[in-house]
Amino acid sequence: MLQSYSQNITVPTASSIPFNNNFEKGCSVVQNGAGSFQFNKKGLYLVSFDASAFASATAGNITVQLFKDGVADPGGLTQANSTAATDIEALSFTAHVQVPCDNTCACNVAPVTVQIRNTGVAATFVQANVVITRLC
Repeated sequence: MLQSYSQNITVPTASSIPFNNNFEKGCSVVQNGAGSFQFNKKGLYLVSFDASAFASATAGNITVQLFKDGVADPGGLTQANSTAATDIEALSFTAHVQVPCDNTCACNVAPVTVQIRNTGVAATFVQANVVITRLC
């Protein structure tokens, strides 16, 4: 299990959200750099993300998406329209990530890397929080 959060950070478009404070329990999921998480064991993981944010410079859609090994995961997506710096929007998603195994139940892939990226307009995140739990 891992929980990680940041407060009052500005994230440019097409950038990973840096999570600066984290708590890790066990080794199945670890933080690998400020904006990346590594899943080390086969199984099903639950990724829960929530944030409050506003558009930093240009009003528009704040979009946050989960990426698995560099590929956008459509199940981990949230979006809100922010019209001004005073227009703080709530964002959240919950997604499952599968780390496959082969018929010997050994992990048949390198560790899976997950990032949570701002894919919309540049935004200031008043708070951003992620909890990742290995379900089985």
